[in-house]
Formats: sequence, C-alpha cells, structure tokens
Amino acid sequence: MDDDIEQASMATVAFERDLEALVLEAFARGARVEGTWEICPSPSTVPDWTIQIRRHSCTGRAREDTVFEDGTDGY
Repeated sequence: MDDDIEQASMATVAFERDLEALVLEAFARGARVEGTWEICPSPSTVPDWTIQIRRHSCTGRAREDTVFEDGTDGY
C-alpha cells in the first residue's frame, strides 16, 4: 500500500512539473493560456475535466528577471 501511495505521489509531482512546462511553453509561444478549458476524452470511461487557468502574482518569493518579452511583468 505504501508503494501505491509513493507511486501516486511521484505521478502527481511529474504532472505538476509537466503542466508548468506546458503552460510556460504555450505562453512563450503567444498562446492564450488564461481561461477555462473543457476536456472530454474518448472513450467515455475516461473522466471529463474542467481546467481553469488564471494569472496571479506569487507572493513571498523573489522575482527573477523575466525571459518573456510580452509587455507584462513576467506573467
């Protein structure tokens, strides 16, 4: 059972890392990232998902110079 929990935890960490990379890459390419996204995969045995992405400022951490040149403060 502990092995299942560890695998789920590792999968969650990998998901968060992959999601962050996807959002940052899409933003850098000029995609409209902020919004609500509906994912309805086939087959119907796979769950449907609603994903909401909003801009915000992370408080409590030092800001580094942005690598994106989009006219904003890095977000």
